[in-house]
Amino acid sequence: MQPAAEDPEVVVEVGPGGRWVAEYYPHDSAEELPDGGLRITLRTPDPASLRRLALRLGRDGRIVAPAALADSAREAAREALAAYDGIEDATDPAGAGGTRPPAPVGHAVHAGQDDGRERGL
Repeated sequence: MQPAAEDPEVVVEVGPGGRWVAEYYPHDSAEELPDGGLRITLRTPDPASLRRLALRLGRDGRIVAPAALADSAREAAREALAAYDGIEDATDPAGAGGTRPPAPVGHAVHAGQDDGRERGL
């Protein structure tokens, strides 16, 4: 999708790890920042795509303006992080009780047989 002059203007700041954004996306300007990053001004017919870009960039970038889009990206990041709450417990095969949970009913596991739980399947 090619941006048009009437599309909303968005300002994104990226760190050195996010400089690829200026090479990949059409933009109006890219100003150097003191930390080696860029302040990129661009237009987009689909602001939601920039919210996804902000999530993809993680700590290497953020939406600066418009404020409503920055707020939306911040909320999307919070929701994504919330999906990982408690994941440390879920990846421990022994679980909180210190023993491995039994195999599902009808799923016999024999010594030396891989039931997939070690790989997280």
